[in-house]
Amino acid sequence: MGKIKFVQIEPTTRCNYKCVFCCGRYFDQVDMDFQIFKKVADSYQDVEKFQIQGEGEPLLHPQFLDMVKYAKDMGKTVQTISNGSLFTRDRIIGLLESKIDTIYISIEAPDDKMFREIRGGSYEKLISNIKLFLELREQYQLQKPVLGFAVTIMKSTKGMFEEIIDLYQSLHMDGGITYHFLNKLPFYIRYYGDKVDNQLLSRAETKLLIHENDRLLAQKQVIDLSDHTTGEDYDNVGNCAWLDHGIYVNVRGNAMRCAFDKEDNEFTYGNVMTEPVEAVEARKSQFVNGAIPQPATLNCEKCHVFRRK
Repeated sequence: MGKIKFVQIEPTTRCNYKCVFCCGRYFDQVDMDFQIFKKVADSYQDVEKFQIQGEGEPLLHPQFLDMVKYAKDMGKTVQTISNGSLFTRDRIIGLLESKIDTIYISIEAPDDKMFREIRGGSYEKLISNIKLFLELREQYQLQKPVLGFAVTIMKSTKGMFEEIIDLYQSLHMDGGITYHFLNKLPFYIRYYGDKVDNQLLSRAETKLLIHENDRLLAQKQVIDLSDHTTGEDYDNVGNCAWLDHGIYVNVRGNAMRCAFDKEDNEFTYGNVMTEPVEAVEARKSQFVNGAIPQPATLNCEKCHVFRRK
């Protein structure tokens, strides 16, 4: 196991959208206690990159900006993923003043009807919010936060990726595009239902789309951030950036293997509020080195990220 380079912290499981593929709507809808966030930040002062995001909409947490400011005051690079629906003028100004580095906007289809069917929100409102954000950033004469797209690829939207790139460029966004596919781990599939099950892509389709999407991003000279979890090179110890250099802390303060590891009733590295960081990292090291067997709830060998590294 290499040095921990990034920590992802889940600020909330609450969300104002009901995306058809999101398992978060089946969780207890709660916010992370700010003291848990502070404990994580204080415990990982040497880690440069914090991702403040999870299965909910981060901006719904009443102290989200406080979390960002706390991390920024420690000199950390901070990013989040948002659905963009809560970008009011006041919130945008708050985000600008927080000095957050990167915000990714979730999107699957640049089409109002499909956007509403998938997410339950307004595509036109999202575009209006992004424009307002970039206008205010320019007025404040700031370079950050940069805005990018986080795209979930589904069978019904796989042909729209180029349109999303064109939208990104037409809006003059500058944070890059990251994309991923519907998760096939048993925990996620449990909640998909018929509407989502038929949206899953085969491994062959996935490989072809990775090749095509990466080609489009390179051709259009858009930053491709897909699967570059740490934003830098890492030692290929466990064949996964999460296992080698990352840690995920969920809304209850449980340290997990990765952002896909949702069942904390069976396996965790420990709880950051009750165990010292040294104990959490020791258990992580034991797992990565094979001293602790992989639990059935999340077998890394079945994970698309693990396989693609």
